[in-house]
Amino acid sequence: MKDSVLVKEVGFREAIPADERRLIQVLVNDISGESPNNPVNDIPATLRCPAAKIFIAEKDEEILATLTASWNGRNGELRYLWIAPSVRRSRTMEKVLQGLFDNAASYLRAVGMTRVLFFLRADENLQQNERMYRRKFGAKVVGPVVMAFDL
Repeated sequence: MKDSVLVKEVGFREAIPADERRLIQVLVNDISGESPNNPVNDIPATLRCPAAKIFIAEKDEEILATLTASWNGRNGELRYLWIAPSVRRSRTMEKVLQGLFDNAASYLRAVGMTRVLFFLRADENLQQNERMYRRKFGAKVVGPVVMAFDL
């Protein structure tokens, strides 16, 4: 019951320049390795980039998860999926991920992308994540840590 209430209260949106400080704060403190290599430089650059957007899932102004979507003229790309420790491995996590992916897919479709490359972390969860993305999106492995699926 608690998880279903939480999902209804989660909001999904595109990050704006005013989110920069909060994004950097949560990602710099992330020890999981899911965040960009250098959030202090990468977050401001991504927020200014015309071919990229950061999507946020939040509840009561707390960032629960982020996902960066970009495009290169040929393919859409999804990178830097970050999930707050409080949401990881909960029943809520799937709903939060689905909301982020739906927002990112809408953005990539709107700019004309029909294929998406998703960059995964090479860690102990790699095979489990690959199975999940195969099941949810029909994704195929196209590289050591890269999967692809059609929008």
